[in-house]
Amino acid sequence: MNTLKAAIIAVAILLVACLGWFAFKNRTTDSVVAVPPQATVSALFTNAQTKKSVLVAFDNAKQTATMKMDGADDIVLNQTMSASGARYENASLGLVLWNKGNEITVYEKDVIIFTGVTPTVSTPAPSATSSQGSVPPAPAGNSNGTAVTAPAKIDGATFRLVSHNGVAIAGDTAYTVKFENGQIGARFCNSMGGKYTVKNDVITSQMMSTQMYCGTPAGLMDAEIAFGTILAKGAKFSLVGTALTVFQGKDTLVFTATN
Repeated sequence: MNTLKAAIIAVAILLVACLGWFAFKNRTTDSVVAVPPQATVSALFTNAQTKKSVLVAFDNAKQTATMKMDGADDIVLNQTMSASGARYENASLGLVLWNKGNEITVYEKDVIIFTGVTPTVSTPAPSATSSQGSVPPAPAGNSNGTAVTAPAKIDGATFRLVSHNGVAIAGDTAYTVKFENGQIGARFCNSMGGKYTVKNDVITSQMMSTQMYCGTPAGLMDAEIAFGTILAKGAKFSLVGTALTVFQGKDTLVFTATN
C-alpha cells in the first residue's frame, strides 16, 4: 500500500514538472526597446527684470553646456559632479553654470552675472553617463504631441515660431517658416518670402512681405519685424535637435520643427 502511494506521488510530481517545463518553453514575452535619452537639447533662458537672454545647448553625450550670451563667442563648460542640480564649469574663464529644472544661474569668479528661466518646464531624464541633474529640452515639435524627427539641416524643413526674446507668442502654431530649395517662406502676421543663403552658420535673406498690421497676439508684429530685419543683415542660427534659434544683436527667435 505504501509502495502504491509513493508511486502515485512520484507520478504527480513528474506530471507537474513536465507541465511547468512546457509552460516555460512556450511562454510569450513582450519585446522591450530601449530608447536612448535625448542627446542634445537647447533652451533660451531669459531674465524677467533685465530682459536679457542666454542660449544654452546641453550635450548629454559629451556632458557639456555651450553658452551664448551678449553676442560673445560660444563658451563651452564641462559638467562636474554636484550634490543637486547640474553644474558646468569653464575653469580658464572662471565661469560656472548651475541648472536646476527650468532655471540657470551663471557665476563669474563666484559673482552672479546672470539668472534666467525658460518657459519650458518639463525636462528629459539625463543620460546614464551624466552626473545628477536635469537638462531643459528644446521646444516640442507638433502641438498635438506627436514625435518629430530632428532635421539634419534647415533646407527641406518647416518650423513653427515659439518665442521672441524669451516671450512666448500666443497661437504660435499658426506662425511658421519653411525652407525649401534655397527659398524661404514665412507666415507671421504677413506672408514673407524670398531666396536665402547660408554661410558659416549665418543665414541671409532679403524677403518681400505683405503690409498688414496685426495688433494681436501680443508680440507677433515685433517678432515679424525682427525676423525680417536680422535676416536682411545676416543672422546667426543654431539647429539643435528640433530647435532652430535665429539671433542677431538684441533679437533672438526660437522655432521648433514640425516635420
